[in-house]
Amino acid sequence: MIALILGGAPSVFEEVRAAAALIGRRHMVVAANLAGIHWPGKLDAWATEHPECLGRWRSERKGPAAARYFVPAGLGLCPWAEQVRDRWNGSSGLYAAQCALTEVGATAIILCGIPMDSEAGHFINPGSWAGTGDYRWGFEAALREFGGRIRSMGGWTAGLFGKPSPEWVGAVENIKPLGSTAPQHARIAEMHTITNTGKSSAKFWAKDERGQLQLQRLAPGESVDAEIDPNQPKFIGGDLKLSGGDDAAKPATRTARPKAAAKPKARAARAAPTPAPVAPADEG
Repeated sequence: MIALILGGAPSVFEEVRAAAALIGRRHMVVAANLAGIHWPGKLDAWATEHPECLGRWRSERKGPAAARYFVPAGLGLCPWAEQVRDRWNGSSGLYAAQCALTEVGATAIILCGIPMDSEAGHFINPGSWAGTGDYRWGFEAALREFGGRIRSMGGWTAGLFGKPSPEWVGAVENIKPLGSTAPQHARIAEMHTITNTGKSSAKFWAKDERGQLQLQRLAPGESVDAEIDPNQPKFIGGDLKLSGGDDAAKPATRTARPKAAAKPKARAARAAPTPAPVAPADEG
């Protein structure tokens, strides 16, 4: 699936509409920096090289929360965001493109509002951007590595990568992705007791018995033992309170669902020792 990368040039939303019309079917959207605040639709990811601003930007977002957040590794900020090394150092727009290709699972990307022309300006902050020349070498490095998967809707980057065409869309939308990782809260999981201390229902992500990520809901006053990432934003300063630590043998059970309480017995039965085999070769 192709991802549209939202940058900061004044043309960004016009180019997004044109690119979406060209694709003509479902696609991903990954925003960089301030574009994530003002894009009204779904965001598959939001990436920035300015993690010190992301918390404030996220609180100002006008649409639904982004599915995933990315910041460069090693800066020690935004514990609720996924940390991914910036491989090209070519602005937040190119970092968002990198995350779309290597983390989110996009087969190809279209840069929208990322012309890398200093005179193009910014849709929020008027005036030229003198730093474009410092970052162009990063885009050239991306061209050498993944150029066939990258196109741009305008500006210097369109001259570098080329503009998308219907033929290119047909060629890249179903090729094998470069890579895709599970969200951070799917990779980092410990057993905790979660209690909803608020007055309304609350949601959080947890692993089910198959290890798949599922959105869970707790009624007011309800508790559950579940395998979760404690760094989810829902657990930071909210009504969902955590207790307990890692206990891989502990099942995910709700106090309001007694059927789940029988699962430890089933697991214990499966773990019960079997009669010793006749020959050592049969062990294991």
